[in-house]
Amino acid sequence: MHQGGKLLTVADEGGSVVFGWVGEGVLYAKSTGALSAALGGSYAADLGSLVAGASTVQLFFDMSALSQFDLLARSAFVRVVLANRSSFRLITALTCADGIGSGAQRVMDILGPLATVLTEKLDFEARLLRAAPHARPLIDAKATKAQPAVEGNERNTTGAADRSRERTPLKPSRR
Repeated sequence: MHQGGKLLTVADEGGSVVFGWVGEGVLYAKSTGALSAALGGSYAADLGSLVAGASTVQLFFDMSALSQFDLLARSAFVRVVLANRSSFRLITALTCADGIGSGAQRVMDILGPLATVLTEKLDFEARLLRAAPHARPLIDAKATKAQPAVEGNERNTTGAADRSRERTPLKPSRR
């Protein structure tokens, strides 16, 4: 079984994901900013590598600082989870206090009873620390840098100047 170790970071100009094992069979991830298609794809590929062959995985995904995510990033994550569904025991997601938007809700609906969405950070951390009692120093520490989502490419990682219609805000806009 996989134990806690160093957390890795994948990032582009708009956002980042810090992730890794924080205890036996317990994965932690925290995303901030915008989750572009390239960044989400990079994270999903790494997640797939981490869970491949694992018998029981609990994923704690802190999305509370995520401002938006690309539909392709969401799809990449869902594909990895569904391809490894027998390995996942639970997925616990932390969102902002306003809850999740319709796109993120669709992901949770696809994952069904496997997924739990929380809006209280203290509740999320309590559950994480029950599953991985020694995770605190890891989630508080600086992560090590992984490969950038798009190496040597300074343009928008979605591949277009503006593909905002393909991004789903995490929380509904207030109009």
